[in-house]
Amino acid sequence: MGNGLIVKAPAKVNLHLEVFPGWNDSYHEIVSIFQMVSVFDIIKLRSLKKEKSFKLEGPFNFPSEDNIISGAVRLFRQATGNLSGVRIEVEKKIPLGGGLGGGSSDAAAVLTCLNRLLETGLTEAELQPLGSVLGSDVPFFLNGTAALVCGRGEKIKKLTPRLDYLLVLVYPGFKINTRDAYSWFDQRNLAAGIEPRSLNDLEKSYLECPVESWNFSNSFQTVLESRYPEIKDMTFRLRDLGAGYSAVSGSGSTVFGLFTNPESAEKAVQAMQADYPLVEIAKPLEKKPSPGLK
Repeated sequence: MGNGLIVKAPAKVNLHLEVFPGWNDSYHEIVSIFQMVSVFDIIKLRSLKKEKSFKLEGPFNFPSEDNIISGAVRLFRQATGNLSGVRIEVEKKIPLGGGLGGGSSDAAAVLTCLNRLLETGLTEAELQPLGSVLGSDVPFFLNGTAALVCGRGEKIKKLTPRLDYLLVLVYPGFKINTRDAYSWFDQRNLAAGIEPRSLNDLEKSYLECPVESWNFSNSFQTVLESRYPEIKDMTFRLRDLGAGYSAVSGSGSTVFGLFTNPESAEKAVQAMQADYPLVEIAKPLEKKPSPGLK
């Protein structure tokens, strides 16, 4: 075994998410504000002497070849021609199917670490297309840490991250498949006739307005609440406990509340912990974690 790297792969929340009608290829365009937060998977990479060898270890309940991390390794090898052996260990802290982007973040972290570990010298601009092939959220995680994201996830405008609030994240104990969520959204025709919010207004609101005044929303909120009453209950409880804003993240199932008072955030965690398997406080990240030597 050769050298190794370790990196924290952060979760994200969608502070705002608009979804528009799907195209013939089933992809939907979005307008969203992404924010990385201080909940992390831990990714460890180590080079192996045998060329083309690949080992993936982690708490996955499906074949490793179907994992987005395996896809990232295959794509990286195709793009660079570097077939060096690699072993990857994943310590999962970000809930699967929770709308926090754990898989996409892991894939981005692996691309970044492979580039450094194998000294292939790709720039961030050269890694971005690889991320787009793997998933619509991956380019953001290569870019980070706060951004206005549009199109199919490929249009990313970096924002100066706001650090004047805390997030209380509540995971209800069940996951929601992203494809299912989009299918339910389409069945109810929720995007019909909806005009997108002004990008300038969204950016100005995020950068300049008090957290309590953010007029944000999530297009999935209504359809998910109709199928999972717990999501509606979680959202309203967080608001009752002092959150200035609360919504589901991504296509669910995690709900977050934004707090500007740390004591109120702590009390909210204590109040919710008895009813849900994962409740924790997270901070918005100012910088994307960098790989370190293992």
